[in-house]
Amino acid sequence: MKKIILEKYKLINLGLLLVLLALLAYMNTNYENWFRPDTDIFYFYKYHDGIYRPLYVSATWLSGILAVLLLLPSKLFRVWLFYIAPPFLLLTYFLVKGISVYSTNLLNPTRGQMAENGMVVLAVVTVVYVVGKLIYDWKKNGLKK
Repeated sequence: MKKIILEKYKLINLGLLLVLLALLAYMNTNYENWFRPDTDIFYFYKYHDGIYRPLYVSATWLSGILAVLLLLPSKLFRVWLFYIAPPFLLLTYFLVKGISVYSTNLLNPTRGQMAENGMVVLAVVTVVYVVGKLIYDWKKNGLKK
């Protein structure tokens, strides 16, 4: 049991989860200091839309995904970490970066909405991968008996 808990990829998963939770806690505790009403609202508004909101949404979704993967076997996390997460995270980053902070078009999503859309897609792909892999392993082990 101790070997399963202290496995290398479980510790990596736990470390990433703790870093994201610390980032979220830091962002929540300093929100009032960064976005006070007496400061120049136009300067901090673009900071909020351009950096704070996408980072907060992404960290929230990723911490949820990592928390769920922490409960599953580490081989699922290893494949997810190297083959599933990087393409979606890079695609989300480039899509968010491509949206102008000054865009006022009603048909285009904001940076925060695009980051959330990317994380939702990553969560759905992760769920499909985990359920598919667990069913595949279950059927494979069931046929051997």
